[in-house]
Amino acid sequence: KQVKDYAAKKLETAVTVDLSKDVLTWYTRIKTDGDPDVHFDGFDLPKTKSGSIKDRKIAVNAKSYDKPLSSAISSLSESKLNALGLSINIANNIKGDSTFGFLIIDDPVQSMDDGHSVQVTGIIRTLIEDEGKQVILLSHNSQWIKNVRKGCRSINGRYYDIVSYTQD
Repeated sequence: KQVKDYAAKKLETAVTVDLSKDVLTWYTRIKTDGDPDVHFDGFDLPKTKSGSIKDRKIAVNAKSYDKPLSSAISSLSESKLNALGLSINIANNIKGDSTFGFLIIDDPVQSMDDGHSVQVTGIIRTLIEDEGKQVILLSHNSQWIKNVRKGCRSINGRYYDIVSYTQD
């Protein structure tokens, strides 16, 4: 029982404190000032009535005007869910024991408005300059890629525009 309680406490801290903090760090960088106040608010481990951890599921919390919502998945817009997914990916790559010094990010600004797209450009600069990561971006949004290239002009990089391909 002591070992089980110890492991449960460690798991709870890893999810509700450490993972939540790491993901919120990146999520708050994507938010814009004009965002409606419905946002991701950390992770939680659902518990039984007796207080033990229920199943092996992680709850994704959200709040609006400092009031908890039933679920981030049902409350956040598609844009904010994409921002959350990107934040989870970045947090795991930065903190994880990955032997790779790069991130591949596929279409990070799909369904995001212009303000969030600008924020993601800033995050890309941060990943390169502050975290020392190589970032490989894939996107169908040519205007956003032009903006990223402009915003990251001082960073040594390459750009490839693939307009078609064949089976060969």
